[in-house]
Amino acid sequence: AAAAAHYEAALAATPGHTGLLNNLGLVLEKLGRMADAERRFEEAVALAPTGLQPLANLAQNLFQQGRPADALEYFDRLVARHPQLAAASIHGNRGICLSAVGRFADAANALERAMELDPTLVSLARQRGMMLGRQRKWVEAIDVLNGAAKQDPSDIFVAGTLAHARANIADWDDDGALERTRARLRDA
Repeated sequence: AAAAAHYEAALAATPGHTGLLNNLGLVLEKLGRMADAERRFEEAVALAPTGLQPLANLAQNLFQQGRPADALEYFDRLVARHPQLAAASIHGNRGICLSAVGRFADAANALERAMELDPTLVSLARQRGMMLGRQRKWVEAIDVLNGAAKQDPSDIFVAGTLAHARANIADWDDDGALERTRARLRDA
């Protein structure tokens, strides 16, 4: 709260300072004031429409508010203006937004890019496996989900999604994964 007050005072002395607006937005997010943060990020984007941080922060803020279509507008602008952006979270969240608006092929591509940037994130593999499944690309989905299952064998969602993908191509050789999933669900 003290940081927010300092940023507000600095903005009063230097109105329209993009960095101050952006940083105030970040502080307001930490305080749980998502709508106030959104307004500050919007002000920063209006002043610097191609600025990496304001665009990224506004997109992420809208994503966190559960507004995928709104967030996608800024994720798309961000990726178009900064094609070398190497942030797995940006590409991953963009992929989730693309999925939410029904653009499954684009979502799978965005999630693939995110996984290239950080192959250790099981959540990205989980999302990408789902996108591939929605496209009925079962073999590719199985490959992605197998990798996720190896990274986190306790992830019940991955195991269930993997079983679903395998069932769609009548692949019943799951090395006992389905039974382990049933056991984990019984124990939960």
